[in-house]
Amino acid sequence: MLFEPGGGIHTVGMRFVIDVVYLDKDNKVLKIVPDMKPMRFSLAPKGTKKVLELSSGNAKRTGIYLDQTLVFG
Repeated sequence: MLFEPGGGIHTVGMRFVIDVVYLDKDNKVLKIVPDMKPMRFSLAPKGTKKVLELSSGNAKRTGIYLDQTLVFG
C-alpha cells in the first residue's frame, strides 16, 4: 500500500508484521523499517513524501535498499 502524502506510521490495532519504506518526492528510499511489529510507531525521516507498506520480508526479498529510486508501473 502506498500512502501519499506520507509521514510517520503506526501499527496500532494491526495483528501482523509489516515492512515500511519511506520515500522522498522522487521515490528515493530514505529509510526502511523491516518487520515492524504491531503496536509500534515509526517516525518519518526529513524529506518523506510517500510511505510504502509491504508484507513482512518483502523489502528484502525484492531487493529494496537505501538511496535506491523505486519505479511504479
